[in-house]
Amino acid sequence: MLIERFLANPILALLGVACWIPIAIGVIGLIQWMVMQEIDTLSGIAGVGLLLWAGFLAVNPPNPMIGYATIAVVFMGVMFAAPYLRRAKQRAMDALDMEQLERVYDKLRFQPENHAMRFKCAELLMRRGLHAEAIALADKALQNLPKSAYADEHKVVQKWKMTCGVNWQKAVRCPYCGVENEPGELVCWSCRHEYLITLARRGWVPMEVGRRVVTSLILVLGMGITVWAIPYAPLPDAMKVGLILLLVGFGVWSLVKTLKELKG
Repeated sequence: MLIERFLANPILALLGVACWIPIAIGVIGLIQWMVMQEIDTLSGIAGVGLLLWAGFLAVNPPNPMIGYATIAVVFMGVMFAAPYLRRAKQRAMDALDMEQLERVYDKLRFQPENHAMRFKCAELLMRRGLHAEAIALADKALQNLPKSAYADEHKVVQKWKMTCGVNWQKAVRCPYCGVENEPGELVCWSCRHEYLITLARRGWVPMEVGRRVVTSLILVLGMGITVWAIPYAPLPDAMKVGLILLLVGFGVWSLVKTLKELKG
């Protein structure tokens, strides 16, 4: 049977076999994320099942059009996933920075006059791209620290001022209440929110949320393939309609759930 398919359409057969490479990688990745509890088990199992189903359709399609479409979707998924995987290391570093920043803020809540810790906070803000806020906080902290003991830190701040090209003396608007705060302050004087850590979080997506987005996209793409293939299955019409409605409903639920988590 497989030999006959290969002889009838060798290009489709070779592409179908080749697409099992990214499918196998995706299955292993989903299983790892489930074990680490970074995605929920239901979505993970559904994602694994749909990847395997896509692999089956790629090598054993009910007609050539579905085979080509399945292979195209699999390789398009690889193209979209590649940038995510390339940035995985950077996201891990971002997650570490955010974790350190939260620990520094925890200490500053009990020791607000710990100016060495304030400087550490400024270094983390600089890594998160808040250049003006970091320079203002570091400059204010160094004013309360002995220059002889913190000579290197003074040089670092001077370098920031020369290279960043930002107006670090401007007021900083609180994202919660909109009030402008003096540069170098850790909390908003009006609403008392720790607005700097909130600004540092902007543009940062936790890795587990990113992985849920990837899983959700796998579910949606896989269900799209399945919905298209169901009419060719040897099943009663009522069962076909029920399966299509079930898959579409589950796909929409998964996507909405993930988007809500992404918004926070």
